[in-house]
Amino acid sequence: REKAVALVKETLLALERAAAAGDPDAPAAIALVQLDGEFIPEDPVKAGPYLVDSVKKGSHLGITTFASKHDRLSAAERLAVEPFLAERGLDPGPVDGVVDDQTRAALDKLDTAGVN
Repeated sequence: REKAVALVKETLLALERAAAAGDPDAPAAIALVQLDGEFIPEDPVKAGPYLVDSVKKGSHLGITTFASKHDRLSAAERLAVEPFLAERGLDPGPVDGVVDDQTRAALDKLDTAGVN
């Protein structure tokens, strides 16, 4: 288990470097590890900004993870994504921090269309 934890921590450092270099999927991968809690303590507070960043970069991994794990994020993170979607004409519904069917449909459209 110690080796696995050390490898996960090394991987997170590599993902941090990839995120800093502009890789749109790296923030989503970091968030997934932080939300998982298997090898490092679960930390939705740290995961949230990474996930929002990856959605805004148009990462498929980020968009699908946000859609499926939104309930683990703060209202602030959910609220950060809705205006982003609305600004792109994707109509997430009311900007209220609630990820409902309309928000998920807007996320699906973003995933299909990409970020513009």
